Amino acid sequence: MSPAARAQAPAALNDGSLGLLEAVRLALSRNPDIRVSELQLVAARGSLQEASGAFDTTLFANATRRRDYTVLTDAQLAQFPPGFPAPATQFLDTASAQVGATQVFRNGISVSPTITQTRTTDNLSRLQGLDAATVPVYAISVTVPLLRNSGRDVVAAAETVARGEVDATRGDLDRNVSQATFNVVSAYWNYVAAKNTLAIASQAESSTERRGRDVDRLIAADRVPAAQRDLVAADVAAKRTSRISAEQALTQARSSLARAIGLTAMEASAVPPAVDDYPAAGAAAEDVLNRLAALRAEALDRRGDLRAAMLRAEEARVALVALRKNLAPQLDMTFSVGSAGLREGNPASDFFSALDSRLHGPNALLSFTYQFPVQNNVAQGQLAQRIAQHDQALVREHDLREAILTDVETLAQAVRRAALQLKDARDAVTLFARSVANEETRRQLGQGTLIDVITVADRLLQARFSLNSAQLGYALAVAQLRLATGTLTRLDDTSPAHMTIDVASLTEVPR
Repeated sequence: MSPAARAQAPAALNDGSLGLLEAVRLALSRNPDIRVSELQLVAARGSLQEASGAFDTTLFANATRRRDYTVLTDAQLAQFPPGFPAPATQFLDTASAQVGATQVFRNGISVSPTITQTRTTDNLSRLQGLDAATVPVYAISVTVPLLRNSGRDVVAAAETVARGEVDATRGDLDRNVSQATFNVVSAYWNYVAAKNTLAIASQAESSTERRGRDVDRLIAADRVPAAQRDLVAADVAAKRTSRISAEQALTQARSSLARAIGLTAMEASAVPPAVDDYPAAGAAAEDVLNRLAALRAEALDRRGDLRAAMLRAEEARVALVALRKNLAPQLDMTFSVGSAGLREGNPASDFFSALDSRLHGPNALLSFTYQFPVQNNVAQGQLAQRIAQHDQALVREHDLREAILTDVETLAQAVRRAALQLKDARDAVTLFARSVANEETRRQLGQGTLIDVITVADRLLQARFSLNSAQLGYALAVAQLRLATGTLTRLDDTSPAHMTIDVASLTEVPR
């Protein structure tokens, strides 16, 4: 985690409240899975650079100096005139230097221009007054593969695959960002739900305690039997149990949100209350199925994991095509043209001044090299692997595509049903609240009983819990639909720091 991310967490947590957008942004700056995906993208770019290096221009140079001794035979010694101080051995001094370059093109053709300078002299020549000979040779050699390793789709296949993997890894990062965002949104809404549940339970407990005090006054005035105190006490105990359970649920929800954000154990206890409320369900939620075709098309266009799967299937196809073409034998044609010169002289400076001396040519060379692997087991084995990898990639892509189409429809229906449930849940709370007031009035008029009030109050309590659950269900359904359609977040670059995200994309039905 970067120092900036570490500093960002305490600043956001010390504000006294935590909004949904702030929680998401904080999580994306600290999420380890996203950081791993970013590093994988860096590695993929490095692999592309490595693959492109096969087509770099290579400069080379070498220099040698050697002496070779040869013992002269008696017949060779007899050729010298009488009295000539003939040596017993002949030694040959050779000095050579070469500079050149090699360039392999993406169609497989390689070009290599060279300049070679060779200077030779020996002791017998010097004894005879002959000068050293310096021979410059200029040449340019071109090798053209005619069968194997020919054509851009074969020679540049590794580079093409590496470039596709960079884009596929970017798709993985996009999807991981969306998934991390959904995890935080889900944890945030569950935190809101736990806070609301505690508030409802606390209000129910307070209402029950107030009702108990009213009953105690009525008992003291001999207006109701003392036995009703037990009924009220039992109701208070039940409500207290519900409140304690809600407190624990809030603690667990806070911890889950802290983990989703990526907070440390020390920071988790400092998570402030959630400030944002549930999203409202509008007409777009009930009408979402009418946009099913558009949502599916958007999902297929924007899902990073599908884009990655498609790219990897294409990578497998490129590698398979290249390998199939390379089942052919190796047949290379090499032709070379150049010229050579000569400079005679003993001074060392002649070695460098001979580059343009008495040049003649052109020299020409044409050769063919043929190799035929009889069994060809290596290539055949690789081909079997590539076919399997390509088929696997196609299966994964097809399966993911179908899953996306199915999930979008299922989640669109879930959003619509959640919106309808939310409407009915609100109506139920309103009606039960009215019923509780009516039962209280009836009890005060002596037309109803305490058990009637408690029963209806419990139903109101359950209705409020159900409304809270319906609001949570709707918020989660919208986030899940956003995740399924790839519209929860959008990377503008290759880092979450350059990401398009707003409250609408986290809380509203895709339009």
